[in-house]
Amino acid sequence: MPFTPVLISSLLSGLTMPFIILFARKMSLYDDNSARKIHNGKIPRLGGMGIFWTAVLVIAFLPYLTEPELASALHTRLPRLVPLMLGAAIMHIIGLVDDLKGGLHVVLKLIFQCLAALIVVLGGYWFKGFGFHADILSGPLSWFSIIVSVGWIVGMSNAFNLIDGMDGLAGGISFIVSMAYGAFYLLNGDNPNAFICLALAGSIVGFLFFNFPAPKAKLFMGDSGSLFIGFSLAIMPFLGQTSGEVRQSQIGLLPAIVLLAIPMIDTLCAIGRRLKAGVGVTTADRLHIHHRFLDHGYSPIQILFIVYLLTIMQSVVFILARYLPDSLAFLTEIACLLVVSIFFRYGFSLKPKMK
Repeated sequence: MPFTPVLISSLLSGLTMPFIILFARKMSLYDDNSARKIHNGKIPRLGGMGIFWTAVLVIAFLPYLTEPELASALHTRLPRLVPLMLGAAIMHIIGLVDDLKGGLHVVLKLIFQCLAALIVVLGGYWFKGFGFHADILSGPLSWFSIIVSVGWIVGMSNAFNLIDGMDGLAGGISFIVSMAYGAFYLLNGDNPNAFICLALAGSIVGFLFFNFPAPKAKLFMGDSGSLFIGFSLAIMPFLGQTSGEVRQSQIGLLPAIVLLAIPMIDTLCAIGRRLKAGVGVTTADRLHIHHRFLDHGYSPIQILFIVYLLTIMQSVVFILARYLPDSLAFLTEIACLLVVSIFFRYGFSLKPKMK
């Protein structure tokens, strides 16, 4: 099972993308070429459609064709998965409407994003602990965790939208993180949730073949992809709660932050930067971490190599921490976050090279 969903979904996604490119060109659905963009020419922006529908089809049908036991487990768990699936669909549709029509008002988008997050939380899914075991977040501070979880879902959905500014960046990070979650659930004996994570990972791989900057991207994921992927990665820590069983471990707030530290910190820096400048937090700029490296002279491939390597390190720490005593796991995760912070400190210290 470990490699089957990745291989099948990547193949199906890869076969879907050329048709999406043709459709987007026919309908003139191209990404804009504003000053903050780093691409030239007309690039279609509907890759998220292929990612979303590939993941849906593989999760819905592949188990019935290959593993009846897995299909039965997913079918049994289906009622508990409904809030998560409904939220993901809402996120995708919001982004798709914006990709197709453009100019969807930011307040309207935020309302629907909050609705999707509330559906998840009201369905019973929020962080039940700070680490890998339930603690006060599932007891006296459950109200606090509910608020944090709504903010986490909305924030991470938009974080991937913001960091999706360079070919291969958001897709590569999301592939590695999806694989890390899949590995976690596999090692924890939770095959249904591992299958879901790995199916999404494969769907992203098929898109990356058309988005990687070698020599240049042929397709962007658009808001329909970035919002859906950001939402999906934000709720993956909650998948363990769908089994209805009391497990020895779960994914808490700190491990989730460790895995998604790069888009999270980049977004927090962007918000702080815009508040300091006295402009709206949704005001676009060309000062994200990848822009800093690019303007200093790093090539896109070099930046991707650094970010991918850092994300792999975060993934290793995330999985390793699961097997460490709580205190040591906490220290290891904090050390990992410090390394990521140093990366950002270095990146934001870079000065643009004179042309």
